[in-house]
Amino acid sequence: MYSLHGVQQVYVYADKRIVKSSAVGETTVEEIQWLSEKLLEYAAGWKEEGFGYLVGIEEMTPVKADVSKELITLHKRLEDAGCKAIAFVDPNAYVIATQAKSHQRKSKVSYKEKHFRTEEEAIAWLEERLK
Repeated sequence: MYSLHGVQQVYVYADKRIVKSSAVGETTVEEIQWLSEKLLEYAAGWKEEGFGYLVGIEEMTPVKADVSKELITLHKRLEDAGCKAIAFVDPNAYVIATQAKSHQRKSKVSYKEKHFRTEEEAIAWLEERLK
């Protein structure tokens, strides 16, 4: 499955119980709200067994305060929906990686979070968390 809205893209690796999003450029609060709904819709059938979330942030622009607040809410919603782990792919995105870690910390979610240089490494790590 694939969906696109604004700069946000969502993919589903159904055989792995992983949802993936990525964005190119600057995202908005409205786009994050859409993203949240899509992620929860796609992962709805995995609440009991759990799912992983893969985030491609390598082409994303650092977010503004209002978007940051919405991303913190997204983290909480993901945990409530059964998210077991989140993997960020950010080969050269130091500022975005720092923001992503801050959102996860401020949301006070308990799932594991880690940053990777490649999507393959991130998927392998998520698959281990989902066993």
